[in-house]
Amino acid sequence: MTAAQLPLTMSSAIRAPAPDAVLRVIRNGIEAPLALPLRDMPGFGAELSEAHMAELARYLRARFAPDLPPWP
Repeated sequence: MTAAQLPLTMSSAIRAPAPDAVLRVIRNGIEAPLALPLRDMPGFGAELSEAHMAELARYLRARFAPDLPPWP
């Protein structure tokens, strides 16, 4: 199972102590592994402000890792 196939509740980026990895994915996107029939996720750095990306990251953390403290 690759990271692209993990549920968000098990994502190491969502469960990390800081939102850096989640923000990087939101900003830059992520390429799907070539060997799997998955789609790339585009980056939204040109469309979203830093504040909006931070708000989205905080939402993802609260929604998919409610057992962990919120990110600042």
